[in-house]
Amino acid sequence: MKPSPTTVDRETPNVAWTVLNNLIAGLLIYGGLGYLIGMFFDNASAGLAIGAVFGLVASTYLIFFRLRQLDGGPSSQREA
Repeated sequence: MKPSPTTVDRETPNVAWTVLNNLIAGLLIYGGLGYLIGMFFDNASAGLAIGAVFGLVASTYLIFFRLRQLDGGPSSQREA
């Protein structure tokens, strides 16, 4: 029996690199946007901190959402 493509994708090491890339991208993009917004309000360090935290939270949510889709949703139960 041939495994489904989602099972193969989940088990490859590429998933770990995708997770790491999503975290770094969220941190850099939203941290940079927060820094620019903070510069506009004359408080760049606070904007950077808020943007970085938001970026990490948003990318973590995206990672869990994508991995849940690979599993087939929260209601999928694997039977032995």
